[in-house]
Amino acid sequence: MLQLNGFSIEIAGGSLTVLKSKIAPTDVKETRRSLGDDWFTMYHEGHLYSLAKNSNTSGGLGETELLVISDHLGLRFVKAMLDQAMRAVFEAYDPVRDRPFTFLARNVDLVALAAENLETS
Repeated sequence: MLQLNGFSIEIAGGSLTVLKSKIAPTDVKETRRSLGDDWFTMYHEGHLYSLAKNSNTSGGLGETELLVISDHLGLRFVKAMLDQAMRAVFEAYDPVRDRPFTFLARNVDLVALAAENLETS
């Protein structure tokens, strides 16, 4: 179970095959920008982990690595994916931060808004 602000997500297990590339911390922002919105990314201990959002996406960096979701690194990557996906769920809100996704709420019932957006997805 992954606990986030406002909700929790139960993860059944499994694994993800991601790309892992060693890059300097100073290059992370530019590398993410060059990959664009077609990739989920996470920087951890000198490596950028990335996973294409669609199977026909090209342009990834690095070698393949298997992340077991029940392991610490796998859960961190899933959390990073959720942070990035939150932008689409709350697209009407300008983020204060991208990682983790943080925004200032308005006078709206955010839980109802999130549920409505998930039902139409």
